[in-house]
Amino acid sequence: MKISLGWLCVIVSSVTNCAKISLDTPVSGIKDLQTLENVLRRGYDKIPAHCVAMASGKVRFRTSCDIWLAERNCVELLEALASGNPGYYIDEDVLLHAALTGSLESLKWARSRRASFATADILIGTAVEAGHEAVAHWLFVTFSVVPTIYSIEVAALRGHLGVLTWVFETFQIQFLPESVLDSGIEGSQWHIAAWLIETAKVKPSRVSQICILSKQGNLKQLQSEYQSENQREEFLYQKAANCAASSGQLSILEWLQRVAGTLPNNVHSICKNGHLNVLVWLYDKNNSPLADLTSLAASHGHIDIIAWLHSTFNVLPDTYALALAAEGRHLTAIEWALSRDLTLSSSPVIADAAARHGHANLLEWTHDHSHGPSKDGLLDAAYGAHLSVLVSIHSRTSVCSQELVNQAAMSSRRIDKFAVLDWLYAVCKLLPTQHNDLEVGRWADEVSNTFKTSEMSKMSEMPKIETASLQEPTKSEL
Repeated sequence: MKISLGWLCVIVSSVTNCAKISLDTPVSGIKDLQTLENVLRRGYDKIPAHCVAMASGKVRFRTSCDIWLAERNCVELLEALASGNPGYYIDEDVLLHAALTGSLESLKWARSRRASFATADILIGTAVEAGHEAVAHWLFVTFSVVPTIYSIEVAALRGHLGVLTWVFETFQIQFLPESVLDSGIEGSQWHIAAWLIETAKVKPSRVSQICILSKQGNLKQLQSEYQSENQREEFLYQKAANCAASSGQLSILEWLQRVAGTLPNNVHSICKNGHLNVLVWLYDKNNSPLADLTSLAASHGHIDIIAWLHSTFNVLPDTYALALAAEGRHLTAIEWALSRDLTLSSSPVIADAAARHGHANLLEWTHDHSHGPSKDGLLDAAYGAHLSVLVSIHSRTSVCSQELVNQAAMSSRRIDKFAVLDWLYAVCKLLPTQHNDLEVGRWADEVSNTFKTSEMSKMSEMPKIETASLQEPTKSEL
């Protein structure tokens, strides 16, 4: 067979390009399905296995992979996904995740594909809150949408100076009210506060000035503010006390209590931030009823506060509080509480929370020390596509049920649910009977066809029975 020089060049070029692709190359560096197929055969593992499927010997993308690709600006592979799946459309979740991760090229690709940007106002808010000024600018220029004050405040709270600079330069000072400064102060984002005051010329109020000094623990400057006040009764003692307490500035609190008898009244903020020294000091000053903070302390894993509350008020977290602790993987707090009240171990609430949030290691611990998950916890794990949790539970008791398989099929976690469905089919031999996902239907068909082909192959390999062996015995043989 003769090959033309032109085709030979194409083949050589393709092989050469594939050889250049290292197995460490990020997926954004792969530009076509042929290259992807070649590197997958070489053991490439930078893309979730359940993103791709084989169709007629060729690689195709599952539509469930669109968010994963969009988050990584893989526009060439997104185009391959869209082209290889007739009827595919770009939904708002893809756009939202692209805005959240700052994936501008994916958004541009979506627009070229005529995706609906009806939620552009939400997308720009998402981009601003996440600190992606390039995405925010493109949305503003392309769709004439502007971020809300709330989104700008969140950006300040999280310390996104680049976004604030873009807002200031694009919309001018009227878009940066004092509430943005207050948000920066609340998040202890001092570089934001300094920029807003010095560059954006946001004039801090008396409240903001005092809170900044109190949260920073600047006692000398705070005392100077107090001395220069014409009418000391106008000094914002309570604001100063609460700001200092939320940051654990005990020296400021001691001074405020001494000069004005003021004590903080934001005990929940103190507890949430883990300032045990402030809670102990506050209790010593006025015997504050702090026993109800136990659940809050447990949910944030502050075991030192839990232990102090127990020794002081003889209280322990309830099962609801420990469920919140399980959500945050605060194993030490859970273990400490269970060691002091064994009755807490009789409830599946803790295990259910661990299963629901995919904490397999914590679930193993609850199995050994307290209680396994209930049926609801198991179904929640399936809906959350938490494969490690299901495997852990199945090692002790079977998870196989049609209800659980159907629950996994309806999971909103687009890629992970196929890993779960594959595993469930392998161990349970069950396919979903209820779902609303076209891709799940295609997966089920692929699995069924593979199974039928395998069974037919096994049958063809069975030894043939000779016809003679099936003949009726003769009278002499009888």
